[in-house]
Amino acid sequence: MASADKLRVRLVTVLAAASTARHAAAASTCSVSAFQYRYPANTTVIGPDMSEDPFNAGSPKDCVEACCVLGPAVCATAYWSHSQVSGSMCRLGKGFKAGVPPGARNDTLRTASTFSRVALESPPKHPHKPRPPPPPPPPPRPVVAPPKDAKNVLLIVSDDMRPDLPMYGNPIVHAPNLQRIASRGVTFNQAHVQIAYCCPSRNSFMSGRRPDTSQVWTFTTNWRGAGTTAEQKAAVFGFTDLPQWFKQNGWWTTNTGKTWHNGIGYNPEDDWSDLAEFPSKFAWPGVFYDVNNTDVSVARIKHAAALDQPFLVAHGFIKPHLPWDYPPGIKAKFYERYANGSATVPPATNPQYPIGTTPIGFHQCAEMPVESIGVPFAPSRVSALRLEYFAAISYVDEQIGRLLDALEANGVAENTAVLFLGDHGWQLGEHNMWCKMSVFDVATRIPLLISAPWLKQTHGKTTQTFAEAVDIFQTLSELAGIPVPASEMAQGKSLVPVLRAPSDPAAAVHRVALSQFPRCWQNQTAVNGGLQRCGDENNNSNVPENMCDCHYASNAGISFMGYSMRTDSPFPLRFTQWVRWNVTRPLWEEVYAMELYNHTGDTGNAFATDAFENVNEAGDPLLEGLVARLGEQLQREFAPYILADALAKY
Repeated sequence: MASADKLRVRLVTVLAAASTARHAAAASTCSVSAFQYRYPANTTVIGPDMSEDPFNAGSPKDCVEACCVLGPAVCATAYWSHSQVSGSMCRLGKGFKAGVPPGARNDTLRTASTFSRVALESPPKHPHKPRPPPPPPPPPRPVVAPPKDAKNVLLIVSDDMRPDLPMYGNPIVHAPNLQRIASRGVTFNQAHVQIAYCCPSRNSFMSGRRPDTSQVWTFTTNWRGAGTTAEQKAAVFGFTDLPQWFKQNGWWTTNTGKTWHNGIGYNPEDDWSDLAEFPSKFAWPGVFYDVNNTDVSVARIKHAAALDQPFLVAHGFIKPHLPWDYPPGIKAKFYERYANGSATVPPATNPQYPIGTTPIGFHQCAEMPVESIGVPFAPSRVSALRLEYFAAISYVDEQIGRLLDALEANGVAENTAVLFLGDHGWQLGEHNMWCKMSVFDVATRIPLLISAPWLKQTHGKTTQTFAEAVDIFQTLSELAGIPVPASEMAQGKSLVPVLRAPSDPAAAVHRVALSQFPRCWQNQTAVNGGLQRCGDENNNSNVPENMCDCHYASNAGISFMGYSMRTDSPFPLRFTQWVRWNVTRPLWEEVYAMELYNHTGDTGNAFATDAFENVNEAGDPLLEGLVARLGEQLQREFAPYILADALAKY
């Protein structure tokens, strides 16, 4: 079993059988001996008996048996989940029936009104105060007919993938299918997320709003719960997110895998014409979710291609997120592709902290802890780990090829925009850090590939202009034929002007790229009522070197916010201010630390990302005037997106 500290979701179908002595006392004629994944429909993948689960009072087995007792007329699908925040939950519904292809209309697990919910009272590992659910969104707007020249969309999101790819200058990684997308579109060399953390980043780019507007900086909130006053909450509920916008404008929308963060931030009834899936990243033995999920999306592309309306197919890959585990035979296929072993994958060239940089910018990744703060792994171990990461990229690339093949096989490739992005970057030993959770370039920079086959001038092009993940809402909408009006308060910008003239600097839509990240004192008390630590890190102090990533913290528990800006003026640079935080807004006058890195010569080459953030020049007396001007500019850039100010402007 995966750690109880992690969100775990098990989606299963009932295997009905003859009555057993175990259920006779309950007057049941049903038994369950194993669990079976719903997808693919023609494959039997049996999971283990989980009756010994740590949450035995409310285990997946109990959930399935409850469904079985109700009988297939009432319940054919059981959905069990557990998290530290919400505890254990069992959801029972009718679900997919055998032989019904993915993509067919069904009544599976839509909202609380369409399935029976049974809360299972089992104590979590850590005491907590349950998070109250957000109020329901407003009634959906009426669906309108799509325009006659509407285009289809395939949106692909990969978890934890940084731009270590051939089109970004990495000669080692094997990714021919991502190269297929690049060859028919534009590669953005300077694309950045707004916050380098899964849940907040996805709430940002899927909703089209920046973190200070979505008010999602940690894993305890979602953008539909933003606002501190009734007026603010009402305004936020009136906005749409990306898939909701497409659905309301007549597109058939479907999702498989992880696009939103495991259900945090979306409403399936609003977003999807077909069922949304959020499987766990922790696979049962012999099961690899990205393979099964791709089977589902391939079937849904076939279904969508036969419809008399345009479609949005969203697909989220779980890899290369940790753990880098593979079923038998899979690892060898991708790992051994790099035939010469880990010696061919160089370690990070800068395993040390940048000179002159504040400790608040660093973190100890709980998913891959270092031996001690400031002591890097041995170079040979770093190389081996980087090779594992590259192998995971190649695995994802093969599944992407299956999606592209499905577009071609069903005759819709030429009329479908394809957008691929990572939800944030990932540190692979640079600055003695791993994972994301910072405002360094290796954490904020992402691969962004956009292909619109009908725009022939884009094919195989690369651009150095800035792009932001929050731009994908407006970009995909304009490509599809339904530009987003200002009334939606989507805060990115359409990148279509760049697509039409990728080599023209005058086509740029951004002067800067903005990112941010929170930091929390380890022993602060505003974490679920003070009963839970703020992150997975195993330390407890008020020392900046040991600050946590605020994973479980409430917004009131955030201690500092790091605001960071990439700009090319007066020269290519990254400037960061760490400021004190007050629940929902920064205290701009209380600047704790600053960072300034020179990016002159940075072309977006993957193996060159190490080279530009190794000396913090913010303390150089000769640059005092520049630092002051950059500080004023940074605050001007971020200030309009603080929710109260953004709504006042709106």
